[in-house]
Order: sequence, then C-alpha cells, then structure tokens
Amino acid sequence: MSRPYNRAYDLPRILPIEASLMSAPAADVAKLIRRALEAEKLRGITGHWSYNLPRHAALIRAYAAEAGAAFDALPVVATSTVVEYAS
Repeated sequence: MSRPYNRAYDLPRILPIEASLMSAPAADVAKLIRRALEAEKLRGITGHWSYNLPRHAALIRAYAAEAGAAFDALPVVATSTVVEYAS
C-alpha cells in the first residue's frame, strides 16, 4: 500500500512550483495540479514521447488529495427545511 499524500514532500517532485504555493489554499493548488494533469493526459492520449505514467499517477493522487482538502475547507451552511403535511 502506498503512503498518504504529503504536500511538502510530493508536490515539488511532480510540479515546478514556487515556495509560496506550499502554504496556498488547497483550491488554488488543485487548480494548478488539474492543469498539469490535463496536459499529462493529453501527452498520454497522443502517444507523446515525454508522457510519464508514474507522474500521471502521482498527479491523480495529488489532485484527489488537494480537491478533497478544498472540499473539506468549504463552510458548512446549516439549513432548516420545514415540511408540512396535509391532513
């Protein structure tokens, strides 16, 4: 089984990023990873010589972790639904 995603360890190995992005919100990092993932996917589909399967897998894993963290950071809005039944 693989180890869990660690932004500080994994992200610099799969993306050329600036140090300031290491503390950026997960949603911003997920956008960057998504763009890189789309580019890597396109290289794979077209059979480009620079396609890298391990990088593609690492991007998928990183995107899933960052998108999940971004979703978890969303505020929870409490809603109340009143249902009235006709007698």
